[in-house]
Amino acid sequence: MGSDGDSDTVPSVVEQVDYPVHVLAICAMGVVLMDCLNLDDLAPACAEERRWEFLLTAAPLVQSRGTGTPVNPIAAF
Repeated sequence: MGSDGDSDTVPSVVEQVDYPVHVLAICAMGVVLMDCLNLDDLAPACAEERRWEFLLTAAPLVQSRGTGTPVNPIAAF
């Protein structure tokens, strides 16, 4: 599970922009942010593989003008 939380500094250090991470990264640059990831269910697989580094892919649904979507997370060792 992951969600987009409040990762901005409050109060903002950017004049006239209340939430610069969201306004600039998400809206202006199209960056996908996922805060508060719960990877507890992945820990047993890491222990079994004896590997703690992995590539996490989380492909969203394609939605025209969408602002949020469920993802299908895949951890590749």
